Amino acid sequence: MQSQKKQNKFKTLLFYLLWYSRNYKYFLNFLFILTNKIKNIFSSKEKIKVKKKYLKKNISTIKFVKEILKKKDLIDFESKRIYLNRKKILKNKIKYYGGAADLNLIYNISIITRPKNILESGVALGWSSLAFLQSIKENKIGCLSSIDMPYMNKNKVSYVGMAVPRELKKNWKLYKYPDRVILQSLIKKGIKFDIVHYDSDKSYYGRMWFYKKIWSHIRRGGLFISDDVKDNYAFIDFAKYVNKKYYLIKSKNKFSGIIIK
Repeated sequence: MQSQKKQNKFKTLLFYLLWYSRNYKYFLNFLFILTNKIKNIFSSKEKIKVKKKYLKKNISTIKFVKEILKKKDLIDFESKRIYLNRKKILKNKIKYYGGAADLNLIYNISIITRPKNILESGVALGWSSLAFLQSIKENKIGCLSSIDMPYMNKNKVSYVGMAVPRELKKNWKLYKYPDRVILQSLIKKGIKFDIVHYDSDKSYYGRMWFYKKIWSHIRRGGLFISDDVKDNYAFIDFAKYVNKKYYLIKSKNKFSGIIIK
């Protein structure tokens, strides 16, 4: 069994090396991943799941919308025609990907706060992108910048963002690069983001790198949202680092974290 695991790890490493050697413009990301793996040998941060005592302090999406954002009702994005239509069209591809983020949460936040500039890291098929872009269409204001590198599997290389229909793409800039490669050039533009949604590298060090890098580029009063925060303590540690209150939002046994700057 141990021998099999070592062989699988070696095959994975070899696959990564070959793919990145052919796609050298992303190679900085490979170095970052490798550095993280080395850090994890000497640190337990990656393996520690968030304890239940923290997760018990969660609130529901509808409670966050009503009590924190002071909105009377929650709009169910997943019952909207555009979502149902795109889900039907992509039904044969959905099975290859993980679950979507809390779409009701990000859609309602965007509808209520009417952001001008939104940044998301992590796109996959593009369900969160769809929710943001639909809110932009309804608000008649705003633009979305999204970051996600192409899938390494050559059969899925063009899948990134497929959930977004053509008619919503005019307010969308999709950067098919890893965070480590493209983020610096984006923040050099001097944009202050109203909403940042993170659903990318789930490792402790990957999260912390992005969190710290983007924080000063979120406007005062803006919202920082991170998906799947129970995987490790990165989100909670970061909230303590910036000395800000955080909210844990539970939906379908998943937890999103929110900080209002």
